[in-house]
Amino acid sequence: MKPNSIKSSNPLLAAHLKTGRLAHTYLFTGPEGAEKQELVNGFARSLNCEKETIFESCDCRSCRKTDNRNHPDVHWLGEDEKARSIKIEEIRDLIHQSSLKPYEGKRKVFILKGAERLTLEAANALLKTLEEPPLHSIFVLSVENKAHLLQTIQSRACEVRSLTPPEKNPLDRPAVQAFHEKGIDLFFAQMQTASRPELVEDLEALMFYLRDQSAQTWDEDPHRSEGYLKALERVYETQEAVDANVNQKLALTYLEIQLGKLLR
Repeated sequence: MKPNSIKSSNPLLAAHLKTGRLAHTYLFTGPEGAEKQELVNGFARSLNCEKETIFESCDCRSCRKTDNRNHPDVHWLGEDEKARSIKIEEIRDLIHQSSLKPYEGKRKVFILKGAERLTLEAANALLKTLEEPPLHSIFVLSVENKAHLLQTIQSRACEVRSLTPPEKNPLDRPAVQAFHEKGIDLFFAQMQTASRPELVEDLEALMFYLRDQSAQTWDEDPHRSEGYLKALERVYETQEAVDANVNQKLALTYLEIQLGKLLR
């Protein structure tokens, strides 16, 4: 079953839901916004949907309760963005709740928004639970910048990147259009003479193109879809490197090699 909306779904999450091979912890990274919020909401709904829909509109009792924030097995923490920290007492309650069996759903879901606001004591307490997670519990941590989260927590989570929606179609960028029509070589040939601001914009557009390609192919060709997702990760890393003033030519050479391995 395909996701009904590329904007509010994610090929990796959809594949996990379809196969039932779920991680115990997911780390949603990137800027907060409506798209990221809907992605988290859609994932929470899909985890307990009575009709087993995947990122689709559903009127089952479980989905309605999740949307209305009154599902007994879906817990939201950290939504008070004015609170400067998420304290140990809140995490202790989460740990207790996660040790209990689901009340009416298939899984207990714990969504922690602004996980970078965890106090060190709270983060360490959560880490112990993530190291030996309860069988029926899924933890969803949302952060804007994962660098502010303990590396040990990051290492135990499956990362899902949230991207800022582009104002235009990625294919409106000539370099991405060249990638689409001619492949990797022409794209990188054009990038060699691009200014740093142009390169950053083209890399961002390329990430959305790769995300869309992954969503469109994940049902028919999961291996190809996974390749697009891995390529997106490499582009994201390169964009961060360029932003940090790493040598542009070296960054592009590295990216060309990586994408060649994944997509040729």
